[in-house]
Amino acid sequence: MPTLEKIQGAIIGGAENRVKNLETKTKLVTGTAAAISAVTADVGTLRFATDTGKLMVSQGSGNWVSPSSFSNGYSVDFDGSNDYMSTDIEIHDYDGSGSSLKDTGFSFAFWANIDAHSNMEFFGAMGSASDRVMFGIENSTSFQLGIGNLSTYLAHGMSTGTWYHLAVTWNTSGAWAVYRDGASIHTGTHTTWTPSTARTISIGALHYVWPYLYYYNGKMDEMGMWDKALTADEVTAIYNSGSPFDLTGNSGNYTSSGDLQAYWRMGDDDSGTGTTITDASGNGHHGTLVNSPAFSTTVPS
Repeated sequence: MPTLEKIQGAIIGGAENRVKNLETKTKLVTGTAAAISAVTADVGTLRFATDTGKLMVSQGSGNWVSPSSFSNGYSVDFDGSNDYMSTDIEIHDYDGSGSSLKDTGFSFAFWANIDAHSNMEFFGAMGSASDRVMFGIENSTSFQLGIGNLSTYLAHGMSTGTWYHLAVTWNTSGAWAVYRDGASIHTGTHTTWTPSTARTISIGALHYVWPYLYYYNGKMDEMGMWDKALTADEVTAIYNSGSPFDLTGNSGNYTSSGDLQAYWRMGDDDSGTGTTITDASGNGHHGTLVNSPAFSTTVPS
């Protein structure tokens, strides 16, 4: 029969071994964000992304997330009358390189909380009837999507006073898709588009060749723009079951942070003050609030 001393020794030795195993499994290594996202590592392994300055932790199977704090405290509340956010992103030459959105494909994703149904625009730019990108509410039941000379009306199923995650994607083969809360609700194909006019995209209004006609009436938050068509799995990942996260870092099926052209957090990088909405992507496409839309502390959870 083992003595009391042997039993105590076994317990203490077992505990020491568990601590030792835990210590050997915990790692801190460095690498680029792309390298981190490509690696499958033990759960709990930490990596420091040298190119972004972010600490990321492995959840296994190549799913890396940043443990750094992400706080979403503000949205922008547009009144539907005359306010909007201007940007310097053009449908003709989105990044100054001579490449149009048609050359690369594009995606928009954002959170919207409608105050009242009416004709309104989430975002838009228009140089001519065949040179445009626009997406908005046509009435209490329908979206209007415009790409090139395409103008199509789609049921939206959205109520007032509720946060929804919306995304639009278009690829260079002409395939487009509209998503609501991470799920595809409309798809189609349209290839007739000849971008030619340096018309900048506005948020909350449609940038026409004549004065603005429709303004968004509601709150908007966490808007990202990519120069590629996100996959359906990426859109679902960004929706993240209703919880926004930092789009500048890859997470799970979302692997396109390197293609993010603009990311407007709608007040969180600007302390909910002023008229500038900082572009968190680092590309310098800062937005300017026009006619004093208000900041709100009502945000998607």
